[in-house]
Amino acid sequence: MEKVRALKPHRRLPERGHRSLRWIKHLALALIFSALAWISCGQTPSLLSSSREARRVLGPAAEIPRALLDDLELSRADADWYEQRRAFWSIWSFLFQRQDSLGQIPELEHWQSWYSVDDLSRIFRRLFTTIDAAARRERKTFDATSLDAAIDWNDRAQFNEPAWDEAAFSRWLAQFSGDITRRSIPGFNKILFNRPALVSVLRDYKALFACYRALTLRDDCAPFVWLPGAAFLKTSWRRNGDGFAIDRFDTRAAALDAQFHTSAWTANGVWQPRLDEGYAMQTRTAQIFHLVGMHLMIKRPSDWVWSSIWLSQGEGSDLAVDHAPELPGYRLCSVTGFTSPLATESPDDAGSLPPAELQGVAAVLRAHSFPSWCSNPFLELGTNNQQTNCIGCHQHAGLNWSQQDLTRRLTVDLPSLQYQASRSGPSDFVWSLISGPDALFAPIADTIEYFDAYDPY
Repeated sequence: MEKVRALKPHRRLPERGHRSLRWIKHLALALIFSALAWISCGQTPSLLSSSREARRVLGPAAEIPRALLDDLELSRADADWYEQRRAFWSIWSFLFQRQDSLGQIPELEHWQSWYSVDDLSRIFRRLFTTIDAAARRERKTFDATSLDAAIDWNDRAQFNEPAWDEAAFSRWLAQFSGDITRRSIPGFNKILFNRPALVSVLRDYKALFACYRALTLRDDCAPFVWLPGAAFLKTSWRRNGDGFAIDRFDTRAAALDAQFHTSAWTANGVWQPRLDEGYAMQTRTAQIFHLVGMHLMIKRPSDWVWSSIWLSQGEGSDLAVDHAPELPGYRLCSVTGFTSPLATESPDDAGSLPPAELQGVAAVLRAHSFPSWCSNPFLELGTNNQQTNCIGCHQHAGLNWSQQDLTRRLTVDLPSLQYQASRSGPSDFVWSLISGPDALFAPIADTIEYFDAYDPY
């Protein structure tokens, strides 16, 4: 932005030179604008983004039922590890149930409908282009009515506009034949989020933009706060077949204890799951990928809770012994705070004791005196990360840490990533708000800077 303004002369150029300079600027800006329009409107089959066509299939993002969230807010979920697992398995079960089909459009699982950074970018551009240049310069905030209208446009209304080509969409959709291929329609998005998370960013874009370009939310910026109910998913996929195999991690009590005596998560071999083992998708070019790991984080009224699942060989054992019906091959860990009871071995409401395999895992975790624990072998890579708990690292989100900073802490200051700090980072436990290659705010900042340069001309 500043470089563009620096080109503006302090004195009047000769008429010919002045017009030439303006013509060059107009051409450059027009090319940028055309590229943005093409990205927004083109019929793209990319597997790396959520295209408009994918949103036409998905419709509005599915929301976790209130009753399931209420289970996580009960004190019992904080006090009883087994009850906490039951509550999280119920949420995972919902996320992997199929949505209602929309006419000719195939059914996909609820979690696939959550928003990606591509949706956020489209919605913000819609909001920002419906206000005038003066309002853009002032960074006008958007009221609830405007936000609802823009989200509804992304989810439903844009497909009724003259520029939408239903015939082209039908040809595009026909490329995805069969359930396992249709699963690739939304793309391989690493970060997904629900409507409350989406609204949180759009609502406070003005304050975020003021601090974003420092690559951290500085001390003179008010800490960002997500709306209660905001939730995020982080996924990890691995190719399978055609010479590819997937790491296998044994998390039975004795094997998990051995993992805690190594320097990092260590695979116990490899395997090639069948298509019906775990959640698999096939691309239009017949490549098979398995969903091997997924994080879920949910904002409660005053704190965050975490759960993570990962695929391993063998159904219904160790950390999968209490699995949801939809996820027989997946293991689960969870955490609702910096301290965890890791279960008292008391009967449940029906008078039954927890499964012996879970009792064994709980005993191992207590023996290692972890304040709390949840670590996914496909997402928590690096030295000592198998001993962490998600929340201990995420409490620092928004600080300007490098990868070297994180590696140093994992190596020589592990407690700083396990125990509660005296002060949390300023982006409220979500690193991807402003950090990393998929930073949520990046396309919003790019759009604002584009119009800052374009509007004066």
